[in-house]
Amino acid sequence: MAEDNGTGNKVDNIHGQPRKLPYQFIKDITNDFDEAQIVGRGAYGTVYKGTRENGEEIAVKVLQNMTGFDNKEFENLRRLKHQNVVELLGFCNESEKVVAEYNGKQVIAEKMHTALCFEYVCNGSLAEYISDDPCLGLNWQILYKIIKGTCQGLEYLRHGLEVPIWHLDLKPANILLDKDMIPKLADFGLSRLLGDENTRKTISPVGTWGYLPPEYVQQGLMTKEFDIFGLGVIIAKLMAGREGYSKIDDMKEKMFIKHVHGNWRKKMRATLPPRQLEVYCEQVKTCIQIALECMKRERQERPAIQSIVSRLEQTEY
Repeated sequence: MAEDNGTGNKVDNIHGQPRKLPYQFIKDITNDFDEAQIVGRGAYGTVYKGTRENGEEIAVKVLQNMTGFDNKEFENLRRLKHQNVVELLGFCNESEKVVAEYNGKQVIAEKMHTALCFEYVCNGSLAEYISDDPCLGLNWQILYKIIKGTCQGLEYLRHGLEVPIWHLDLKPANILLDKDMIPKLADFGLSRLLGDENTRKTISPVGTWGYLPPEYVQQGLMTKEFDIFGLGVIIAKLMAGREGYSKIDDMKEKMFIKHVHGNWRKKMRATLPPRQLEVYCEQVKTCIQIALECMKRERQERPAIQSIVSRLEQTEY
């Protein structure tokens, strides 16, 4: 059944090519922005869980202070089509006349309502799965799938589009997991369409502390290696756990690799046959090596995302 958008028109299937959606539709599926429907908050807005009449769930991100958002920005988002990137279903950018007070008088003002509708990803964010001891959480097969899928999503943003996208806020909270634990990159509110430029200097803050590369923290430089640094931090935290990651600066690189590798080998030895154990242990070693390379202080020493994906694939044979 189609839903009435309040103007006499119907909103039918919203899948396929993303399109503009009426504000009334956004209000209806979020129960008029009921606080009980809030599933997340960020610097750029609030995320609600919306439910259509047919039971389909949708993530609705209501953007604040985004008067510059227009059809061109939406076109940049709608071209993202990859299994490891959250799918955009539609957007709303609609004005409404409201009564407001100005200089002690009531006046008619125009209020802009801007929202993005994405597929609802049911298993939460990766942040919920990072524990003090990673060996007590996800098994290696699932963890490896998350690592590889995250890398493939990043590779798509960088090399799968006519104009590359830099995410610029890559962190566990912005990696969502679907019912099959497939990772999906989300929250492109800070992303930039930077073309083929190698570096750009900015005075506007981006990203999240702890995932920012040294060249940005110290010089404000955004480079093509920006997201690679954050990727390394994510992989290292996943594999070493919060407690293990906190010791990373106190260990030499070889010792840290040996420590993480040993913990995973000990966990998997009890449940895997010898041959499969060795395959997975080789993946563990490769992944933690990649993580440390991604976190190199000198950005030129960090691996390219295509090289990372290729190295991961080589461990599967």
